[in-house]
Amino acid sequence: HDAPVVGFHGLTGVVDGPAPSIIGGASAWSTIEVALAHADGVNVRATASLDEQLRRLGEVRPPGFGVSVLAAAGDVSIDRSALAGAGCDRLILGISPPFDVSSVAAG
Repeated sequence: HDAPVVGFHGLTGVVDGPAPSIIGGASAWSTIEVALAHADGVNVRATASLDEQLRRLGEVRPPGFGVSVLAAAGDVSIDRSALAGAGCDRLILGISPPFDVSSVAAG
């Protein structure tokens, strides 16, 4: 069974307006380095080394480079104020079915 062939001959653009930002996903410093070299920002998975990774990012982060953190919605160890103080621009929460949004506190 052959896979379908997709062609883009003559395609000059797929976005009308400025190009979207490229954000790399990372859970280790080595992938954060790839994002630093090739992307406009990085989305770091909340792991045991998150504090250290944000500290290091603060030392090398170029101007305009976005930093977000991905965490489970019910992760009570996430301190939004501490993330902001560490240079995190955005907290992204993963919510799994059955989509219990009561675990997401605004503010």
